[in-house]
Amino acid sequence: MINIDSNISHKSGQIQDSETKFKQFAKDL
Repeated sequence: MINIDSNISHKSGQIQDSETKFKQFAKDL
């Protein structure tokens, strides 16, 4: 159970990181 939860939060952390990179990229355009 704990493993699944940490896996989900890790994935959502990656998604947020991608969004941050995308916003930075959009700003550079």
